[in-house]
Amino acid sequence: MFPTLKRHGINQACLDLGLAKYADTGAAGDDEGLSTGQGLAMTAAVAAPFAGLIGQKKVIHDPYTSTQGVRYSNMDELSRASRTGDVLITSKPGNSIWRHTMTPFSGTDFYHAQPVIARRGGHGLTASAGDFHNPADAKSSVSQLASASQPVKALQEDYTDVALLRPKNLTNVETRSVARQSTERLKRQYDAPNAATAWLHDIFVPKLNKVAPNAGTICEGNVCSTVPSQALKDVTGKDVVPGTPAKYTMPADFLRSEEYELVGAHTPTKARSSLARNVAPYAARGALGLGLAGATYAATENPEVAAVPAGMVAGNYAAQAALGTERVPKILPKLLNPIAHRPAGFSLRSHLGDVAKQVATHNLAPMALGGGLAYGAVRALRPDNPT
Repeated sequence: MFPTLKRHGINQACLDLGLAKYADTGAAGDDEGLSTGQGLAMTAAVAAPFAGLIGQKKVIHDPYTSTQGVRYSNMDELSRASRTGDVLITSKPGNSIWRHTMTPFSGTDFYHAQPVIARRGGHGLTASAGDFHNPADAKSSVSQLASASQPVKALQEDYTDVALLRPKNLTNVETRSVARQSTERLKRQYDAPNAATAWLHDIFVPKLNKVAPNAGTICEGNVCSTVPSQALKDVTGKDVVPGTPAKYTMPADFLRSEEYELVGAHTPTKARSSLARNVAPYAARGALGLGLAGATYAATENPEVAAVPAGMVAGNYAAQAALGTERVPKILPKLLNPIAHRPAGFSLRSHLGDVAKQVATHNLAPMALGGGLAYGAVRALRPDNPT
């Protein structure tokens, strides 16, 4: 057992003030407080979200703060200025799962990215990750897909604010290749679990090449920002920002990148104050760290209960390995992909019902078994277990 730290709090204050009758002193040794191990674990939990700031580049292309580029009065002007190979970084006010999870940590209001893959009629053409995902059309050519994309100006239907970025120092051949690679990736299914992984990587992993070596490209799935970042990596061998592999690139990373320049932007929405943008990443990470510290305390106080979720996940994975994903389907892609990409006719209530039905009929048994085994094993191993 670790040595313990005595608590002084309210009880000690009562004793110091001569108000012993209000102090709950209890039996000797009853109130040992936090152990050294608990204290260290909770301190590490508080600090963990700040690790992602190590080596992170500053935002240099945010149109709200940068003096670079043109300020377009409307989206038609920006659309005409866009070129094949460019990247669009967008935002909108209001509710969005991605806005609420990304902007507090990134220091910028922009949270979505998509490439310009061609031009037609004097306008750039663009599409987002998963837009061309249709197994029946898997053999569609790049030119067919490009012709099915929307003009850049049509982005204003979904996003009010758009920044136009252009890769620097690319030859015409490389630019066309980047656009072609991006278009091919648009055929892959949107991968919300990878979006969650990239988000966690952004928060918890230092942006250092020795810590985050080249992770290669992802074979299946994409999220909005990995489409152009993977294309740039494949063609030039460069990451959007050093220390962040292409598969973990976030939309804000394009605004940090020295591989791109800000061509211009259309930003009718009033930006948050500079103070809010600068303070928010630290406040958000601090709040997350405190939450993790609380969870750590709860887990160390009741480790058998904390082991249940891990056991449920392990049981589900074990069943998938033994029986295959047809009999024990994956839960996260089923749950998150439609919510993130919202196909035509999407109904959240119906979708959640479908997920609940899948879990109940295919995943619940192995999850319950895994959780129960984990609870029993940890309880049996506890040194204070009365049995």
